[in-house]
Amino acid sequence: MKRLSALLLALLLALLMAACGSDPLGTHIYFNFEPTDVAQAEMFRYSGTPADAEKKTVTAEEDIRILIGMLENLPLDASSMEPTVPAGMFCVRFTLNDGGTVEMIYAGCGEGGGRLSLSPDHIELFTSDGDLGRYWTDLNGEYEAVPATEEELPKLPDGTIPVE
Repeated sequence: MKRLSALLLALLLALLMAACGSDPLGTHIYFNFEPTDVAQAEMFRYSGTPADAEKKTVTAEEDIRILIGMLENLPLDASSMEPTVPAGMFCVRFTLNDGGTVEMIYAGCGEGGGRLSLSPDHIELFTSDGDLGRYWTDLNGEYEAVPATEEELPKLPDGTIPVE
C-alpha cells in the first residue's frame, strides 16, 4: 500500500511539474491581456514601401478573440532569419481599454517564415509561418481596408517603420 501511495504521489508531482512549464522554450506567443481588455485591433499590411500600406480596424470582441488566438498559435523558432525574398509586412496594434497599446510587427523572410517584433518590450522572435498575411483575409470579411498613413504604422524600437 505504501508503494502504491508513493507511486501515485510521484506521478502526481510529475504531472504538476509538466503543467507548470507548459511552454518553457517560448514556442508560442502569450499576450498579457485578454480579448475583453481590447478596445480595437488595427491590422496593417504592405508590400514594398510603407506608402502602400492598408489598414483594417477590428472592433467586434469575437473577431478580436479569433485574431489573438491565431497569433498565439504561431509556431516560434529560436533561430534567426534574414530576408531572402521580400514577403511583405503585416502588423497588428491592439489598443487596450486602459489606453495602452501592444504592437506586433511581422517582416516576411520568404516562404520560410519571418521576423516578429513585439512591443512594449520589443522582443524579437522568429516564426516558421511564412503567411501571416492570410490573417488579413481569414478574419471577418466585413472590415473595410482603407489606406493607412506612414504615421499610423507601428514602429520598430529605433522609431523607424520596417521596410522590405
